[in-house]
Amino acid sequence: MPMVRHRPRFSLPSLVRSLFSRASRGSRRRGLRGSGAFAAAFRGPTAAPGFDVLESRAMLAADDIIVGLVGNAVVLGLDSAGVQISDLHTSYSAASNTLTITAARSAGTISTKLAPSSGITVDSANDTITVNVTTIPAFAGISVMGSTGVDTITVGPGGVNLAAVTKGSASQAFSVDTGDGTTDAIAVDNSISSKGAGTVSLTTLGTGPAAGILLAASVTAPQGTEKFAGAVTLKQNTSLRAGGNIAFTSTIDGAKRLTLSSGAAITLAGAVGATTPLQGITVAAAKSVAVSDALTLDGAGTAAGTSGLVIGANVNNVVFSAPSKTNARSISGFSGAGIQFLGGSTGSRITNVTSTKNGVGLLVGPGSYAGTVISGNTFSSNSGNGVTLSSAKGLLFGAGNALIFNAGYGFSASGTCTGSVVDGNQISNNVLGNIAGFAVGNWFTAITAAPGLTVRLSTVGQGAFQAGTLGQYSFGMTMSANGVSLGSTGAINTSQKVTDINATVQSQSTEFRQIGNVIYTNAQRLGATGTPWVSLTSTSQPAFGAVSSLVAGLTPQNTLKSLQFPISSQFVATDVYGKHYQATIGRSTFAALLPLSNLTELATNAVFGNDAIPVQIWLNSVGYPTRFTAPAVDGVGGITVTFSNYGKALSVVAPSAAQTGGIGSTAGQQLFGNGATGSTAGASGGNGGIIYGNGGVGGVGASGGTAGTGGNAGWIGNGGTGG
Repeated sequence: MPMVRHRPRFSLPSLVRSLFSRASRGSRRRGLRGSGAFAAAFRGPTAAPGFDVLESRAMLAADDIIVGLVGNAVVLGLDSAGVQISDLHTSYSAASNTLTITAARSAGTISTKLAPSSGITVDSANDTITVNVTTIPAFAGISVMGSTGVDTITVGPGGVNLAAVTKGSASQAFSVDTGDGTTDAIAVDNSISSKGAGTVSLTTLGTGPAAGILLAASVTAPQGTEKFAGAVTLKQNTSLRAGGNIAFTSTIDGAKRLTLSSGAAITLAGAVGATTPLQGITVAAAKSVAVSDALTLDGAGTAAGTSGLVIGANVNNVVFSAPSKTNARSISGFSGAGIQFLGGSTGSRITNVTSTKNGVGLLVGPGSYAGTVISGNTFSSNSGNGVTLSSAKGLLFGAGNALIFNAGYGFSASGTCTGSVVDGNQISNNVLGNIAGFAVGNWFTAITAAPGLTVRLSTVGQGAFQAGTLGQYSFGMTMSANGVSLGSTGAINTSQKVTDINATVQSQSTEFRQIGNVIYTNAQRLGATGTPWVSLTSTSQPAFGAVSSLVAGLTPQNTLKSLQFPISSQFVATDVYGKHYQATIGRSTFAALLPLSNLTELATNAVFGNDAIPVQIWLNSVGYPTRFTAPAVDGVGGITVTFSNYGKALSVVAPSAAQTGGIGSTAGQQLFGNGATGSTAGASGGNGGIIYGNGGVGGVGASGGTAGTGGNAGWIGNGGTGG
C-alpha cells in the first residue's frame, strides 16, 4: 500500500495558495514544505527573501503560473485551481548566458512581480520564462510548486538539463511538488539532470496508474541526492544516477526495469512491485541499500539471460528488513538468476525472498562477502541450481534457507571460498543432488571444487548422507495412503545396481529383482500363467523406465536424501532402536520421500508448500539410520522405514532362462500394457496391466443410455476416461 506522508506544519502549497487568494497580506502564512529542494531557505517564522514582494493575484484562472525568485532559485507557483503543464523543459544559451524554461499549457498566463524585476523575463504568449544567469549570478535551480487543484507536470522533449548551465551556482537543483491533489502526476517523459551537488526532488500525493511519479526517462544528480516522495510507476526501463543518496519514500510499480547508481545510500521504503511487478532491478553502485518492505519481480517477457535483482560488484550493505507478514519478497520467471551478486558485497543481509522458476535461484560471483548473511529464503523449482557460488569468500549461507525441488543441484560451489559457511539449511529433492561434489566422512565434510568452504551437517544429516553414500543395506517400508496399503522389504546395493524387493500393494504382491539394466518381475505371484518371470530391459521402453522408477520408489533412497539437510533436528533419548532424534522437514519434502512418489509430480514440485512436518529418526552406534517414522499427513497414513545390515554383501540371482520371458510371455493376467477402449455403446474400458498401464476409455453411451466407465490403471498408470 502507498505510504502515508505527513506534511510539515508550514508548507509551500499553503504559501502558494496565499499568492492566489483574496486574503490580505497580513493573513498569509509563510513557509515551505520540508521535502522541497529549497526547504532550507524557508524554515523559520520569516518568509524567504523575494516572496515578501510577490503581490496577491485575486482573479487568476486555472493553468496560471506565477514566477518568483526565492533564495536564487526560480519558483513556479501553480494556481490553486490546478495547472496542467504538458511540456516542461529547459534550454541554455552559453552565448547569452540565458536559461529558457518552457512550461507549455493549453490555457492560462505566466506572470511575475519582483522588485527588482531584472533577471527574469516572462513571455506568457509563448509559455516561456527566461533567466539571465549573468544578472542572477548565484542562480541555484528551478522549483515547481503546486497547490490544492489537480496538477500535472510532464517533462517534455529536451528534458530539464541544469548540468548544461555553465554560469550561476556550482550546484543547481530541480524540484517538483504538486501539492495536495491525490490525482496529481509528475510524468518524467524526458531526462532530468541537476548540476553539481544540486538535488532532484519529485513530490506528489497522486496515486494510481496515471498519477503519482511516472518515470519514463533517466534522472541524474551528478553530486547531489534524488528523492522520490510519492508512488512511483515505471513507464519505461529507467536509470537513476546520483552522487549522493537515492530515496524512494513510497511504492514502486510497473513492468519495466529499474537501474540505480548512487554514491551513497539507496532507500526503498515502500513496497516494490506489489501492484505491478517490476521486470528487474539493477543496483550498479551504492555504499548501502535498504529494502524495507515487500518486493516482487517477474521476468516474464524479458530477454534470455536476464537476472531479477542484480547487485553490482562491491555494492555493500544491501540489507533487507526482517521478515514480517507484509514484506514477503518474490522473484520469479528470469532465465538468468533470481538474485545475482556480480562480485563482492560486505555487510549485506538477504532475507524473506522466494526465488523460484528462474534459471538459478541465487548466483554469487567472486569477491569478499565478509559479514554478509543470506538466511530465511526459499530457492525452489529453478531450472538450474538453487544456489551457485563462485570464489565467494566470507559468506554465511544459513539459518533457515530452503533449497528444494530445483532441476539442478540444490547448492553448488567452485573456486576458493575461504571463510564461507553453509549451515542450518533445508536442502532436499533437487534433481541432480542436494550439493554438487559433496563428500562426507566421519570427521569431515567438503566440496572438492570449493576449497575453504565449510558445510555443516547435523548428526541426522550426516548419518543419512553416509548411509546413502554407502548404498548397501536391507530395509523394510510400510505405508497407507487414502486407504491403500503398501509395503516392501528387500536389500539394495546402489554401486552394483542390484536390488531384490518383495512388494505388496493391497492384496497383490510380487518380487522384483534388478541386476544392472535388467529387471525381473515375478508374474506367477500376480496370478499370471505362462513363464513365471518377465524380464524388462532398456529396450522395452516405456515399460522399463516406469518399472525402474517403481523399483527405486519401493526403496528408501528418497527417504535418506530428504533427511540429509532437515529444517531442524534434536536428540531425544536412547532406546531399543538406537539414538532417537526428532527432526522437521517441509511438507513437500515429506510428500516426495513417500514410496512411489517419484512416479508423480510430488518428486519434482513443491506441491504442498514448506511448512514443517515432525518426523522421528533413530541412529545406530556407527551413526547410520535404523528407523524412520512419520505421522499421518494429508490422507497419508503413518510411514515406517527400517534399515539394517549396512555393508552386508548382496547377491541377486537372475531367474533361469527357462523360467523367463518377455512382456508377451504370460497369460491369464496382463502385467504390462494399456486397457482396451470400450468397443460398444456403454461398454467399460479395459483395465491396464497390473504393474504398468493406463485404463481403457469407456464406450460412448447409446442415445438415452449410460456411457461406459474407464478402465482401472495398474500400479503405474492413469485410470481410463468415461465414455
